[in-house]
Amino acid sequence: GNLLHDCYSVNLYVVDARGLRIEGNYIYNSSDEYNRAVGGERAHGISMGTESATAPVVLQDITVANNLILGASVGILYARFSGLGYSGIGIYYNVIADTRREAVWFGAAGTSRGVARNNVFFRGANDSAVGVNSTGWIIDHNLWPNGGQQGTASIVADPLFSAPGNIVVYNAGIASY
Repeated sequence: GNLLHDCYSVNLYVVDARGLRIEGNYIYNSSDEYNRAVGGERAHGISMGTESATAPVVLQDITVANNLILGASVGILYARFSGLGYSGIGIYYNVIADTRREAVWFGAAGTSRGVARNNVFFRGANDSAVGVNSTGWIIDHNLWPNGGQQGTASIVADPLFSAPGNIVVYNAGIASY
């Protein structure tokens, strides 16, 4: 994993990708110093997009797992520019908190299929946790500490993090003490 923080626009950006794992990263924004000039928003945590100049593509088989994302505008985001959409997106075992907007937001696209399972999604400052403009998503078995639950087998409860501000990052993943 990587430590990514206080970047302009987006902390980790993936474009026109296939067969990719984004795993074990600690991503955060600690101030408004690097907010975008247009809109004044903080950087997104992880953003995926389709911007093919020569031929439109579909993002395929991308797993986003075991990441800690704090203080972003949106935690995990799909932005459709000129591409065809996405298929096989898996969002698993992430903790996303203190966002300005949604923890996860995926816009509508011609092709749109994904799974969000076993995550901890805190509602953002806009009082929303997940924005998915597609019926092609399975959202289940997630923890929603401050509400906003969606999908099946949702749990609304305090995750009882012992000291969420003191994060230790290991190569194999993220642990909180």
